[in-house]
Amino acid sequence: MIENTYASAARSTNPLAGPVGVGESGAESGAGSETVSGLTVLIPAYKPSKELIPLVKSILEARFGWIVVVDDGSGAEFDPIFRELDAIEGVTVLRHAVNLGKGVALRYGLNHIAVYAPETQGVITADADGQHLPDDILKVGHTLLEHPDVLVMGSRDFQGEVPLRSRFGNVMTQYVFKVFAPSKLSDTQTGLRGIPLSLIPNLLVVPGDRYEYEMRMLIELKMQGVEMVECPIETVYEDDNESSHFRAVRDSMKIYSVFTRFLLISFTTFLIDLVVFSIMDWTTNNIALSMVIARLVAGVYQFTVCRGFVFKSNRSVISSAFWYTVLVAMSGLVSYALITAATLVSSVDVVVLKVVSETLLIIANFSIQRLLIFPISSSRRSESV
Repeated sequence: MIENTYASAARSTNPLAGPVGVGESGAESGAGSETVSGLTVLIPAYKPSKELIPLVKSILEARFGWIVVVDDGSGAEFDPIFRELDAIEGVTVLRHAVNLGKGVALRYGLNHIAVYAPETQGVITADADGQHLPDDILKVGHTLLEHPDVLVMGSRDFQGEVPLRSRFGNVMTQYVFKVFAPSKLSDTQTGLRGIPLSLIPNLLVVPGDRYEYEMRMLIELKMQGVEMVECPIETVYEDDNESSHFRAVRDSMKIYSVFTRFLLISFTTFLIDLVVFSIMDWTTNNIALSMVIARLVAGVYQFTVCRGFVFKSNRSVISSAFWYTVLVAMSGLVSYALITAATLVSSVDVVVLKVVSETLLIIANFSIQRLLIFPISSSRRSESV
């Protein structure tokens, strides 16, 4: 019978002390592979193919201590696959009654492992669609053991024939991740990751129900100063990645939703700023005074909307307002310097220069507001889109 969390606990309160490879020499699965007996593999699965069964068996042969598979509401048609997996010693199958998303499935599995296997050294997350080879899962496991306090990323090189949506998605998420949290990661979309047990409590409160959860995981850990190490793995796409349930437009919009909201508000703020600046410049012919008045009007609008609608921060209004004022002042000085310098070397209209300078500053303003001025506390994370 496929188990829920409590039934699984009744079967084995200490799964890593079970019979699958723990304490064995590991000779059958290669030199040194016995060391991964202290690691757990977590596989979220939604409508998987039958190939998931041999994949799980191959992972067991590598002598991992425990495998947790989360059936994310695949439906009755896929019951035989999960029942066969559940019958394998060393494998636990958890089930959602309906499809709740990869993010929810990952949190469910991570919570289960943290509660019922607190002695595990870490968790390796892997996809159920055949993209992650057993050898690469093992490689990430060894890398995690070598670096027990970091997040290990199984990174693909995207060489050869890669589906367009996968290549495009990785390029876009790399860019957005660098906006949120500067990093040199080459593959931010990989689902093959090594997670130390110590990081799981923080990951359980990271928002995101579907694929956006994996991006938010990286952002939150980067903000907390957690080091990330890349482990090269094979780039595998079965049948042009048709088995993937990643919905390019919808899931990408969730990943980028905060940034999209910020761009929308920034555009309206820019229009307010530009209109006020243009009127003041026309009536006073004073760039500095026009800049101050325009910033004041537009700043009050942006602060109010960004705090409540874009970042949904519950940081105190006074603290946020103080640092937001500092940012506006610094941003205004930089913009003023750019515009003034440009007027000395060109005859371009000052309003056009204003548009250019504000466009150049928008990414920096977003990063500073997201990370420093409007942080999302754990009490509001679940409410943030």
